[in-house]
Amino acid sequence: MKWEEWTTKEKWVRSNDGWLAGVCQGLAVRFGVEPWIMRAAWLASIVFLGFGVLVYILLALTLPREDQLHSSHQEKFLGVCRKISLRTGFDVGLVRFITAFLAVSSFGATMVGYLVLYFVLPDTVSESAVQDSGRTL
Repeated sequence: MKWEEWTTKEKWVRSNDGWLAGVCQGLAVRFGVEPWIMRAAWLASIVFLGFGVLVYILLALTLPREDQLHSSHQEKFLGVCRKISLRTGFDVGLVRFITAFLAVSSFGATMVGYLVLYFVLPDTVSESAVQDSGRTL
């Protein structure tokens, strides 16, 4: 997959009408597959690898629902993920998921880097850029 497709194709969101939290259905739309395929992959990750529940919970907590995209760029915890999203073009839900996954898997060491980024990243993004990024990300 090309870089442009990765950053601009579909949003990383949860579906409004999914089974549990809408994660599998939202990701199925994002990747262009049937929801049952995504659900089967999730079940296989639970049975064979054992980390599917953790990943699902993190996705459910970090990905915005598709009906709440207008508020997805609001600052959550210091606003670092929002700043990274606006600078890189990655969807803010994906950035939040990666941050949460690294924080859990590194036993908190990622939080040190997160706090450093809070002080290093400038807050020079205008509100019009935030609104434009909501349409293009």
